[in-house]
Amino acid sequence: GAMDSGVASSGQWETLVRSGMITDRVTVRISSLLDLPRRYDQGHAIPYIIRASDGDHDLGISSEVGGSAPMDVDRETISLNPPVKLEAATASKVIQLSLEFADGETIGFCHISRLDPRSAKPNKYRWSDSDDNPAQCGVELVLVEGQVA
Repeated sequence: GAMDSGVASSGQWETLVRSGMITDRVTVRISSLLDLPRRYDQGHAIPYIIRASDGDHDLGISSEVGGSAPMDVDRETISLNPPVKLEAATASKVIQLSLEFADGETIGFCHISRLDPRSAKPNKYRWSDSDDNPAQCGVELVLVEGQVA
C-alpha cells in the first residue's frame, strides 16, 4: 500500500509535493518508439499500445500506433507526431510504462522516476522485460508535471 514506502524518504517526498515539483497530475509525452520487435497476424503487422500505471492502478492507455513499416523491416521505429500523451492523475514517484502489442502481449516495461530531473527533458529510455533484461527497444519521452493545457 501507499503507507509502507520508506519512512526516511517520505519527508523529502512531502517537501517535493508541497513545492509543486510533483503534483497529482503528470503527462507522459512520448515522441518516438525505437527498434520495436514486430509480429504479424495473417500478413498484417500488429500495432502497439503503451499503458501507464503507478504500480497499483492503470493511469492511461494510448491508442494503437505503428504497425505500418514495410514487411521486410525487422524492427519498427515510430516518430509520433503529434506525440502520444498519457495524462495520469497520480502523485506516485514512479510511473511504470508497458509497451504491448495491440493483442495484449507485453513487449517490455519502463520505469520513469519523477524525482529524476532528467525526466523533465526529452530522453531516451530502454524497455526491459519482466526479468529486467533489456528488451532491445527504446522510447523517447518527457514528463510534464501539473495540469496540461
